[in-house]
Amino acid sequence: MKYKIQSISEMEKILLDDTDIQDIHAIKSNEVVEQNLTKKISAEQVRKDISVIARTLIKGYCGWPFHKELLKHTILTRLLNIYNNASEISVENFFELLKPIIKKP
Repeated sequence: MKYKIQSISEMEKILLDDTDIQDIHAIKSNEVVEQNLTKKISAEQVRKDISVIARTLIKGYCGWPFHKELLKHTILTRLLNIYNNASEISVENFFELLKPIIKKP
């Protein structure tokens, strides 16, 4: 599903629609993730995970409100691109998609 983005707040709303605060606490341990790097995850799970990451940044990261609008727009655009183009992929490929988002700008 494609969206025409008008603002940062609209991007935040789209990305947050799939999660609530309880999802932040559902993250599994690194040990479980490392054992399953080749495991396939569904497009629905990719969207859910992206939504959890977005929620953690937007609602949980105390520095988020103070970042420049350009940086927020860049991060949200990258997250939304993954969200919109979600397909079944391996966990390892999912992490590869996240690397440009979490690298130091």
